Amino acid sequence: MGAIDEGLDRQPSAALAIDAVLARGLLRSLMVEAEQAGPVTDDELRDTTARHWLELDRPDASRTVHALVRGKGKGESPRACCSTRRRPSRPRRWPATPRTRHRPAARARPAAVGDPVVTRFKDAATASFERAKAQSGRGDLELVTEACHR
Repeated sequence: MGAIDEGLDRQPSAALAIDAVLARGLLRSLMVEAEQAGPVTDDELRDTTARHWLELDRPDASRTVHALVRGKGKGESPRACCSTRRRPSRPRRWPATPRTRHRPAARARPAAVGDPVVTRFKDAATASFERAKAQSGRGDLELVTEACHR
């Protein structure tokens, strides 16, 4: 009786070795086929780049939306609404990150009006804020959102 008839090829170590041999053979055949086809032409490169534009040729982009809850009273800071909490005697100092220590942050440009991602975020933030505001019973809070692109 052979090894396959006994099911030895289905043991994890044997299956792994068989898969590795088959994968190496496939890679070798693909490499030979690619070498026989010759170098990539400009048309092939252009077609491939067009098909995979998002991964290969898309420019860098990001969206930043700031959301801040603050008191509506004159001169109030966002912390002023937490009057029941004990405030620290001195403000907390945040450790400087390499970005803030060595170079100033890049200036943000105002976001394009009508950006659907920014609009969706602002709508979700507003809905969440209104729910939390209604639950807390605080009418003296407001939500401020600002979108920026770097």
